Amino acid sequence: MTPRALSFRAAQVVRVLIVDDELKLRESLAEGLRLENWSVATAENGTEALRLVSSERFDLLILDLLLPDTDGFEILRQVRARDPLLPVLMITAHHAHSTRFAAFASDTADLVTKPFGFADLLARCRALLAPAQSPAGKPTYGGLELDHESRVVYCGGQQITLTGTESALLEFLLRNPGVIVTPEMLARAVWKESVVSTPLKSAIEFQVEQLGRKLGKRTGIRLILTVQGIGYRLESAARLAVHEALRRPDAAPA
Repeated sequence: MTPRALSFRAAQVVRVLIVDDELKLRESLAEGLRLENWSVATAENGTEALRLVSSERFDLLILDLLLPDTDGFEILRQVRARDPLLPVLMITAHHAHSTRFAAFASDTADLVTKPFGFADLLARCRALLAPAQSPAGKPTYGGLELDHESRVVYCGGQQITLTGTESALLEFLLRNPGVIVTPEMLARAVWKESVVSTPLKSAIEFQVEQLGRKLGKRTGIRLILTVQGIGYRLESAARLAVHEALRRPDAAPA
């Protein structure tokens, strides 16, 4: 199989498959993504989705976890068997699915909970595709730029010196901006471990906390968010400021 990171090019039209049994939502998402000049196919159930995946090539799968004929996780398992590197954005209306998601998560998967805005979904999709499109140079996102060799991150004209582990951790987060990353993903990418033992999980939690504090001390904003029961997500200061403004009681629609 040709590695997806080598076969995908930013100049190509993104081919996405949307799997959701809600007709209105399915058509709304398809219309929005087509306005982004993406090529969109849709399926209303798991059977149709598997037929399309087996006969066509897609760059991204948007998958609802509650389907009329099967569990979305089963569809994901079969899709992963065919193409382990296919980026997948899973949609759920139930927060309980978050814990199950962790067992299926990889560096090419993310989860969004209904209700969600189209802008948020589009940002998640682009983040999932970003690792295949990004250059091999210094990773940057949301005003942060990391020089891995010197272990220094530049933020708003300031320099923050990191430890070796913090630098490797931040590099992985910067190359997967806005994506939920699990302890299992960090264990493989940063600690080079395939199994997350209790001590390693504690070490990961500690290092993420320390890195978050270092960044927050200089920016005044906590950029690394903890997604309860799943993992962590790096957000930009601008994006977090918008979210905070919308959460204020006095915030009014424009």
